[in-house]
Amino acid sequence: EWRYILTYANSVLDGEQCQTDYALSYVYYDYPDMASWQGDTQEFNLALSWPNLCPMGIVPSYIIIDSWPTHGGTRNAGKGGVGGNRATAGFIHVFGLNYGLPVEGFLPNNPEQVLDLSWNITYNDGTYGSTVDHDWSHMVWGISTDIDLPYGTLTPAVYYQNSMEDTVNNQDEFWCGLSYGFSF
Repeated sequence: EWRYILTYANSVLDGEQCQTDYALSYVYYDYPDMASWQGDTQEFNLALSWPNLCPMGIVPSYIIIDSWPTHGGTRNAGKGGVGGNRATAGFIHVFGLNYGLPVEGFLPNNPEQVLDLSWNITYNDGTYGSTVDHDWSHMVWGISTDIDLPYGTLTPAVYYQNSMEDTVNNQDEFWCGLSYGFSF
């Protein structure tokens, strides 16, 4: 799976207890082992977080995701529609908590590194087919860190998913990620 992401991020009420950080993203999911009409999807998502709301550095967050197939289809195509991934359209709601754990830096000229410990729970509201229950589908536990490099940021990450709804995924999963972000 390849993900191509464009994001605009900013904050409102900076420094206030109710400061809200937001990010609006467009994501294209490309599955190179399949024809695009069979697997590729797109989404818009809005991520909100409140870094000053809770004590001890715990940061609550909420993400709403609107997903749809890349090549046509409608939200109801999975109920009698034809072709590939046309039943993938729908909404997903993600509620989460993050905590930045400071540790000793492991790179030269970097006295401190922050490990981002994360947990979230997901409510699937109809995405990925007419046979998928509208229910709490999974929880994800994660750890990641940002490593500043000369032209961007490298982010290694490790995640574990507890699947709770067999119509979405009947297996728990473990995966790693590596991303590189440019800022301008």
